[in-house]
Amino acid sequence: MLALVCLMSLACNISNSKSFNKPKENIRTIYQISFNEDPNTIQTLEYNASGDLIKQIMPNDTIYYNYKNKTIIKEYSNKKENWLSKIVYQTNASGRIIKSQLFDPSNVEISNYQFDYNSNNYLTKAIHQVGKQNMTNNMEFNYKKENLDKVYIKNSENKIISIYQYEYFYNKINMYNIFIHSILTDLFPNERLGRSNNNMIKSLTQISPNGDTLSKLEYSYPKAQDKNQLIQIETDVLNQNTNKIIYHFSNGKK
Repeated sequence: MLALVCLMSLACNISNSKSFNKPKENIRTIYQISFNEDPNTIQTLEYNASGDLIKQIMPNDTIYYNYKNKTIIKEYSNKKENWLSKIVYQTNASGRIIKSQLFDPSNVEISNYQFDYNSNNYLTKAIHQVGKQNMTNNMEFNYKKENLDKVYIKNSENKIISIYQYEYFYNKINMYNIFIHSILTDLFPNERLGRSNNNMIKSLTQISPNGDTLSKLEYSYPKAQDKNQLIQIETDVLNQNTNKIIYHFSNGKK
């Protein structure tokens, strides 16, 4: 589960925001993601002129993103195999997402999220409310040295049920348009869900309130022969398996 949420994520630099995590000219745009050099796993990403994601093409589905006023609609094409049909996001005046609503294939709202940010435009809290059960789960995000340090997962009684702890390579700068190591599954560039980490992740560990290790991922970044690629080796320490993830920056584009 940890590996899944890690592979699917978000955030970088918003066109109408005055605060940026890193110089805009240094940002590298990800056009494709592939796993373990398997052509059947390739994801292709398409953007509009503002750098916002408009299409995500995957082996079993295509997701479309539509932008209108302060609303973003993320719609899944393969509704037969998805438990979601669409997600509707509301943004504030700066373009950051402050709320999302998840709908099932019958267009019934399943759950919703609310998102809070601090004065430095980092995401600080995600409140998840599940529809009919009226259950609430919270995620609280703490930062250190411009990096996500810990994420506290809390239940509806505000008790901590697990903690995610990050470690970094401080000599490796994160300059990618998507927050590829976010704990959230939402995939957005342009700082739509807050600023991303300044450095590349070294490890991500999930622990229980008692300090037991529930899962641990370790990362390395071997040098790629192609300058338009980032190779990331992700090792699941407890399950003793490894994934090779390649992020492609050109895909035939400059």
